[in-house]
Amino acid sequence: MNPVYAGVSFTLIAIGIYTVYQSAVVIPREEITAKEEQLKAEQQEATLKEERRQARYGECLSSAWRQYSSAWDSQCELAGEEADCTLPKYRYEPVEADYVREKEMCLAVLKAG
Repeated sequence: MNPVYAGVSFTLIAIGIYTVYQSAVVIPREEITAKEEQLKAEQQEATLKEERRQARYGECLSSAWRQYSSAWDSQCELAGEEADCTLPKYRYEPVEADYVREKEMCLAVLKAG
C-alpha cells in the first residue's frame, strides 16, 4: 500500500469519525444543555411568579385584618367603649361578615393568579 494513500485514507477516516462524533455526541449535548438551561430559567420564573402571588395574598390578608381591626375599634367607640372591646352580636356580626368577604376576595385573587 502506498504510504501517501494510507495517510490520506487515515485522515479521511479520522475526519469521518470526528464528524460522526460531533453530530452524534457534541451537538446533541449542546442542545440538551441549552434545553436544560431554558427549562431551569422557566422554572425560576414560575417560582418567582408563585412567590409574588403568595406575597400579594399575604398583603391582601394583612389589609383585610387591618380593616377588620379598625372597623371593630370603630364599633367599640360607637358603643362608648375602648378599642378592642367585647361587642354585642348586632355590632360584631357585620364586622365579621365584612372580614370574611375580604378574605374570600383575597383567596379569589390568589386563585386567579
